[in-house]
Amino acid sequence: RDLVRSRGLGDVYKRQAVEQPLARPKQIDLLALDGFWDVVYRETSRGRAQCRERPDGSLLVHAAPDEWGDALNRWVARMGRVHLVPWLERVSIESELPYENVTIRGQKTRWGSCSVRKIINLNYRLLFLPPRLVRYLFVHELCHTVHMNHSARYWALVERKEPDYAELDAELRRAGNYVPRWARTE
Repeated sequence: RDLVRSRGLGDVYKRQAVEQPLARPKQIDLLALDGFWDVVYRETSRGRAQCRERPDGSLLVHAAPDEWGDALNRWVARMGRVHLVPWLERVSIESELPYENVTIRGQKTRWGSCSVRKIINLNYRLLFLPPRLVRYLFVHELCHTVHMNHSARYWALVERKEPDYAELDAELRRAGNYVPRWARTE
């Protein structure tokens, strides 16, 4: 069975009531970075929705009333590229599991994947998860650079690199609950 697919975000997304209007967040918590940002909104009727950090550490969102979610998702995606790539590199070096390249995307059903060419794909929404789960996902995908399946040999390698893998894997399956509803609608 494919555990990467089974820990997808889709099931959590499907359970959300789409009839309820999304509330604009007053604060964004990125647990993986141990940081939070207060959010200030400025409505605009022209131009592309934008989100930028202010000198006081808050986020300023310039957007039409129905475009603020797009701006915030693009900001989280940028944060993902800035923070997840070097973090993956550190875990790769520590675990002695090299990879060829990494991409950061907003997949709806996966936290990450690894191609046969050793390209790791990561979901920027990992930033909403606690650091221990993000690190475990990195180890999980890096182990796929050696075994492109979920065989006994694969899980033995995962266990050597992360002894608490079973507990973390179970927690990762429920981790979609960390992602705020506004970040699930891209």
